[in-house]
Amino acid sequence: TNRVREAELIPLVRQLQIIIGALIMGTFTFLVVAFVMRAGEDTQTPNDGIPLLTLVSFVMAAVAVAMHFVMPNIVATAALRQSKKVAASPGGAGQTKSAEDINVQRFGQAYMTQTIIAGALLEGAAFMALVAYLIEGNLLCVLLAVLLVMGIAARFPTTSKVAAWIEAKHRQ
Repeated sequence: TNRVREAELIPLVRQLQIIIGALIMGTFTFLVVAFVMRAGEDTQTPNDGIPLLTLVSFVMAAVAVAMHFVMPNIVATAALRQSKKVAASPGGAGQTKSAEDINVQRFGQAYMTQTIIAGALLEGAAFMALVAYLIEGNLLCVLLAVLLVMGIAARFPTTSKVAAWIEAKHRQ
C-alpha cells in the first residue's frame, strides 16, 4: 500500500487551517458584536417560549448539521472521480507527474473542498442563530451558535488527519 508522506501535505494543511480558523474567528467576532449590540437590553430565557426566528435558526441548524455530514462527501467523491478521468485521459495530468504525486494533490484538494463546504454549512447556521439572537434576544440562539462553532472546530485539520483520509480514500 502507498503511504502518504505528511511533509507533502503541510502547505495544503496550513491553508486549510487558516480557512477553518477564519470561519471560527468570523463567527466568534459576530458573537461578540451581537453581545455588545444587545448590551443592556432584555434577553429571553427558554421559559419565555420560542420566538419565530429562534425556531427557524434551530431548523436551519438541524438541516446544516445533517448536510455537513452528507454534502462534503458527495462533492469530494465527485471531484475524485472527475480528476481520475482527467489523469487517465491522453495528455491528462497522468502524463506529467507520477501517479503518487497526483494522488496526494488530487486527494488533498478533495479533502480541502469537503472541509470548507462542511465548515461553511455550519458557519451559515451559526450566523443565522446569532442574527436571531440580535433580533429576539433568545440566549438559546447563542448556545446553538457556540455548538455549531464547536462543530467547525472539530473539523480543524492536521497533517496526520489529512494523510489518514487520503490513505483511506486511496484504498477505495
